[in-house]
Amino acid sequence: MWMHCVQLIENLVILGDFNIDFNRENNFKYLDTLRVNLNMTPVFSKCLTFKDLSQLDWCLTNKSNPFGQIKSFQILVPH
Repeated sequence: MWMHCVQLIENLVILGDFNIDFNRENNFKYLDTLRVNLNMTPVFSKCLTFKDLSQLDWCLTNKSNPFGQIKSFQILVPH
């Protein structure tokens, strides 16, 4: 039910600490679920956000490049 409602949103951005690294092979299936069901793709990838050199923080959108030019920089803070 909720997925149908989300699919109706024209400009959708989901961001936060997902506690999962979609870059890791055994986690691809979760990102694929978001791609197939909600047309969501990462705004950035392979950007390390955790001390074990993984990416747990993500920004996903259903539009291609909705923010124009994006620059990322590395800041690691202790959790």
